[in-house]
Amino acid sequence: EAEHDPARRSARPLLLPDTVLPDDVDETIDLGGRTIRLVGRRGHTPSDLVIRAGGVVFAGDLVWNGLFPNYTHAIPPALA
Repeated sequence: EAEHDPARRSARPLLLPDTVLPDDVDETIDLGGRTIRLVGRRGHTPSDLVIRAGGVVFAGDLVWNGLFPNYTHAIPPALA
């Protein structure tokens, strides 16, 4: 059945992470002419991660727009 399904034919094996980053990570990674920066930020949880790539920031649920944040497991002083 897989030979008739283009999505299954092109599927790649799942690669699981093999590196654990410290909560206070601040690393710049060169991806061959493009760099990304990984920055650990406490806030919603002790191990939130912000990724900066060019002019784009990936921040997950550290950014709230018009919603009351969920403070479960949060570190309120770090959210300020």
